[in-house]
Amino acid sequence: MNRFLLVVLIMAAMMPLSAQVSQSIVEDWESGDFSVLSWERPDLQYRWEVTSEGAHSGRYCARSGNYYTLNTESVLQLGVYLTESGNLSYYRKVFSAVGSGGFRFWLDGELRDSLAGYVEWGEFQCPISAGYHVLKFSYTKNQTASKGSDCVWIDDIHMPDGIIVHGQENPCETPERPQASVNGNEVTISWSNAYHTEDVVIFDDVEGHEFGAVNDPGTVGWSYIDGDGAPTAPFSVLSFPNAGEPMAFVVLDDYLLVGNQYDVSAHSGHRFFGSPFHSDMANDDWIISPELNFTEPFTFSLYARSFADRFPNEKFVVAYSMSNTDAASFIPLHCDPITTTPEWHEYSFMVPAAAKYVALHCISHDQYIFCMDDLSIRGRRASGHPCNVYRDGVLIATGVTDSLFIDRYAGVGEHCYTITYICGETESAHSETACVRINSVSIPSEISTARDTEPYDLPSISKDANNSHMATTLEEMLRWNKFPTYDVYTELLQHFQETFPNLCEIDTILDTTPHPDLHHSIFAIHISNTLGQATTKPAFLYSSTMHGWEVVCYYMVLRLADYILNNATTDSAVQRLLDNVDLYICPLENPDGTYHLSNDLILKDGIHSTYHNYNDVQLNRNYPLLPGLTDSVNIQPETQAIIDWVTPRHFVMSVNFHCGAEIVNYPWDAWTTAQRSHADADWFRYTGQNYASLCQTQDTAYLYGEYRGRSVIEGADWSPLIGGRQDYMTYYQRCREVTIEMSYQSVITDTLVLPTFWDKSKNALLSYAMECSYGFWGTVTDAVTGEPVEALIKVLNHDRFNSEVLSHLPLGTYHRPIMAGTYTVEVSAPCYKTETFTVTTRPGVGIRHDVVLHRQTAEPEVFDQYILPGMQTTLVALSQNEVFWYDSDTSTRAIATGNRFTTPTLYDTTTYYVEERYQDDTMLCVSPRSAVTVYVIDTSSFNSILEIQDSELKIRPNPAEDYLIVEGDDDGPLHVEIYDMNGISVFENTIKCPTKLDIAKMTSGCYFLKATYVNGRQSVVKFIKMR
Repeated sequence: MNRFLLVVLIMAAMMPLSAQVSQSIVEDWESGDFSVLSWERPDLQYRWEVTSEGAHSGRYCARSGNYYTLNTESVLQLGVYLTESGNLSYYRKVFSAVGSGGFRFWLDGELRDSLAGYVEWGEFQCPISAGYHVLKFSYTKNQTASKGSDCVWIDDIHMPDGIIVHGQENPCETPERPQASVNGNEVTISWSNAYHTEDVVIFDDVEGHEFGAVNDPGTVGWSYIDGDGAPTAPFSVLSFPNAGEPMAFVVLDDYLLVGNQYDVSAHSGHRFFGSPFHSDMANDDWIISPELNFTEPFTFSLYARSFADRFPNEKFVVAYSMSNTDAASFIPLHCDPITTTPEWHEYSFMVPAAAKYVALHCISHDQYIFCMDDLSIRGRRASGHPCNVYRDGVLIATGVTDSLFIDRYAGVGEHCYTITYICGETESAHSETACVRINSVSIPSEISTARDTEPYDLPSISKDANNSHMATTLEEMLRWNKFPTYDVYTELLQHFQETFPNLCEIDTILDTTPHPDLHHSIFAIHISNTLGQATTKPAFLYSSTMHGWEVVCYYMVLRLADYILNNATTDSAVQRLLDNVDLYICPLENPDGTYHLSNDLILKDGIHSTYHNYNDVQLNRNYPLLPGLTDSVNIQPETQAIIDWVTPRHFVMSVNFHCGAEIVNYPWDAWTTAQRSHADADWFRYTGQNYASLCQTQDTAYLYGEYRGRSVIEGADWSPLIGGRQDYMTYYQRCREVTIEMSYQSVITDTLVLPTFWDKSKNALLSYAMECSYGFWGTVTDAVTGEPVEALIKVLNHDRFNSEVLSHLPLGTYHRPIMAGTYTVEVSAPCYKTETFTVTTRPGVGIRHDVVLHRQTAEPEVFDQYILPGMQTTLVALSQNEVFWYDSDTSTRAIATGNRFTTPTLYDTTTYYVEERYQDDTMLCVSPRSAVTVYVIDTSSFNSILEIQDSELKIRPNPAEDYLIVEGDDDGPLHVEIYDMNGISVFENTIKCPTKLDIAKMTSGCYFLKATYVNGRQSVVKFIKMR
């Protein structure tokens, strides 16, 4: 039987206007949800979400469901009553593959706006009149092509004045002062007003009503409105009691009806409700429930049909009221009237908890008889409130439904407790405190004291516990419905490496863990198609089970490794991952906790498996604290090994898997969003929601989250902690790590259920690892040598608190995942000049931008000199920074500073060394040293060239670059020859002084210019040619 399910509610114009305030209607989703206008999101699998991934303005916007299959549609609808005419406006952004789908907007069923492809934020406007309207925003995917997010974003909707209907307030009182008592090392906290729920069912199969009864309340207590007040039309064939009388609904009986030529039967039994037609006018007939008092949203279901094939268009609307039974007080639960069929069909509606009444309104026009049967109202009524329990200001238990809680892990010392009520989406103020002192802690036999917020009962030890969920051979493990024994685990890793030697390599992170009786190691699986090679691919890490008994994720990442290795040539998603990502998987971070009692059995009992490590330390409170936090941390061997292993691998992104909930949380764990938000918080929410959405394509209820139905939440907004791995990796390693709580159950012993977690997570696991290759990336190299440079890459007006990334050796590669947008980026490194560039990123694309950095210092440019014995000369160093001269390559004491250095009188060839220095903030930058030689030459080797005479012959500039001006002491012709240091003539010409000689093509070095006058007199002048 098909079921018609409308999940989310529409606020419409049928409230009494006198009871409402007309105001300008604005939706910017800054509430973080859909509560302001109560939007309708009818599709469970591709529902619209509120997101912070680059809103048009403010922090939030709405986004259609992400798409991974074809022929799907994501719809967001709103019914609204406007009291004034004016303009409707909104902003939209679209990203879709060419020809694969697009965005459309309908106003009252008329298509007004459509977009496809990649379109940045833009505004749409259209006129809208006063009255009731239906707005429908839709994104449709109709091809298999995929690009980026495949969705549309909507923000900043503005409409003229209208009616906004708000739900009833849900006040949340403060708990009365709790009581606390100590028994050994246990603290018992009690309080009043325990939470209690009861299921409520109101059902009417109409069999108890009298045939022909008009507007009969029955045992349920229905009430009716005959809005039209007119007699029903006469029937020429059909006959039943009270036919033709004014009525809303009448009780019909398929056995007693006279002239039932259509052979209509009740859905169940013989009797059903009917609303007969009126000639030439529409029905206006209501059936209304008794007063309701549910505390949670509830369902209203019924079966309905048209009486006759010839008149199939019976129409009805289901509505609710939060105040009274006046027709004007009812709010429709759907935008469009529902048209029945000639067969019984079930209709089901979700109704808000604030509803006092629910009703069905028949609005058929000139049909026959609207038929209805088997009406049911089902929901839950609660009294009291579930509670949160805080110890010393830290949340230790949530959703407690009893009025008593036992804290077994408080430890020695004084502790103070408070209680808060959970009232829907809000939390009450804290109660007064109840303080106790624990003087000593008793340690049960064979069990170490646990100090953590994870409660568990400790049963008696039994080595005969059921082990049907354990794989004892490799063959059994590869069926992938059980957990491995420790020996099978190590055998499986060896199998991976030996079977796929070109793709898989096993790293040992820690060879020996603290367990004194069982030998355990911490391993990582390195999966790459570039093993043993330096690569520009980003490194990504999946790690699991730092809490020993949280093993569903242990199973999951092992199966992920197996799937990737076995499908490297057949699955395009796997191939894409291997081509773009350097993947590491650490399946078991706490083997001593998982295999605590033996290597053969895993159970969440605190005996066979424990939450902490062997030394009874909570490893997710054991990492170095971030700046500004104070506490003492005794770093464990497992923690130090992870730190030492991740540091040289420079992971771009990582995931730390846990069990105990189903949610994605991101940094910071130590600060709430209000205290300190991460610079990339929007990106974390966006990528986290993409992960959750992919899981939900397989199971719509999975990874739904615990906070306002959100799948993704900031760590401390959910469960604050300090010393956690997520914050350590994100801050100190500059990696973007999230924590994914994969399963409410830590150990699943049902071998049929365990594989289902793989089925709904596989695509998300493959897709999420690809995120580290998106954003922008490149290499940073030295402008002169081409060698890689370790640099800081900072997004200006964005990065803060170590969110910048670094380039790393051996290739100088950097990777910067970031939200789609345009950014100005600054690249800096010690002793290099800072460079900036602008980059525009898009979803699902990695933009490459290589950077070349110029040193602040360079080897000074100097030129050798040639002199005669007993002469001095001045050496010139070309440099933009301070220059220091040395008489040896290793000397630490400079003999001179400045760009010019005049030598002492020299009789032998001498070499000097020169460097330049630059003070870069607190760092002194020193260039490599250049060598310059002053050659003291023997004049006999130059024969007639060096008949050096006193002369008025002058040349300038000296040193020279492109030209040389020669000036003599008379106006007669002058024969000029230029010789290099080997006595070879490189230039010869007869000139008239003064003249300009072109020497641009001559190589740099020292030259001699010999000038011969008409009378035979000669002069020789030395000059230096630069560049």
